Amino acid sequence: MNEMEEVMSGIETGAIKSIQLSQAQEQLKRSDQDYVQSKMRHLKQHADGLLDSILNHPNLTEPQIYQMDAAQKEELGRRVQIADDVFKTWSHEEEWLVSG
Repeated sequence: MNEMEEVMSGIETGAIKSIQLSQAQEQLKRSDQDYVQSKMRHLKQHADGLLDSILNHPNLTEPQIYQMDAAQKEELGRRVQIADDVFKTWSHEEEWLVSG
């Protein structure tokens, strides 16, 4: 009878620990998701600011862009591409976080 009680007690203890670990893992997962969301929001805000600064720059009218040399156009294109890449990553991560 004592052996049976010890076995049942061990099973109960194991089940409780398993539930606690599962809850801790779930909490860590939520914490990680919150962290990633926060970082992605920050990157998106930075990309928004970068695009706004490019699009609203007083020296970036269409005629002035045509007058830029190749290196300046390449740099402008690179900056726009970086911002675009951040938006694409943001969109992908947002889908992952919502489904994850």
